[in-house]
Amino acid sequence: MTDLSHVEQLIPLDHGLSVIITTRPNGTPQTSVVNAGVTAHPLTGAEVVAFVAAGRARKLTFLRANPSVTVVVRAGWQWASVDGTAELIGPDDPHDDVDPERLRLLLREIFTAAGGTTFSHAQTGLPLFSLGGPSRLAAYGLNQFLTDQYFYFRGGYLHRIGNAPSFLGGGVFLDVHYEVAKPYGLPNAPTLPNDGVVGLIVDTVVGPILVGGSIGESGHRKWFFQLGRVF
Repeated sequence: MTDLSHVEQLIPLDHGLSVIITTRPNGTPQTSVVNAGVTAHPLTGAEVVAFVAAGRARKLTFLRANPSVTVVVRAGWQWASVDGTAELIGPDDPHDDVDPERLRLLLREIFTAAGGTTFSHAQTGLPLFSLGGPSRLAAYGLNQFLTDQYFYFRGGYLHRIGNAPSFLGGGVFLDVHYEVAKPYGLPNAPTLPNDGVVGLIVDTVVGPILVGGSIGESGHRKWFFQLGRVF
């Protein structure tokens, strides 16, 4: 049986962000980004890597034709990959042994494994979630708050203000948003760490690029640069 302990350690460090690689009908690789997690197989109980995707996603079309898949999980410079055969279970891919109620619970289990909370106050001994850095609470240090439970809210405004040069890519957007969170079980943490963020997002041929700054309470402030997923 494959040891998924390293994968499980990486999942909470960057919200389960993972790259999956499937195969197109012409044999070329197709890649996409998902939120993955380690959970128990609904029938065998064995540990597996799981993710949720929309029924019309191209990756599911490719997996129905060729179930071979690779999942790469990363956090900073740490990474782990898993190769295997995908098994699809869902409304568009029913399984005789998974009824609608079990499917509902299975989807909830996978979402929890990919980052979230069971809303239980039982401590695991190891912090499962992190807050801090450009993706969540930008004014704070990367992974500054390590906790077993948290909530996080972000609201903002995204407005297209122009176009990048054609050789760079697409539009230029102004991003203004406010973030507030509550990490539980950290006696020295602020009650409600929060910040305001202003940045420019450029849609380029290598993906979105975000350059911005953030100011939070108690003098926390950061300038940051981000390439790739920005929300």
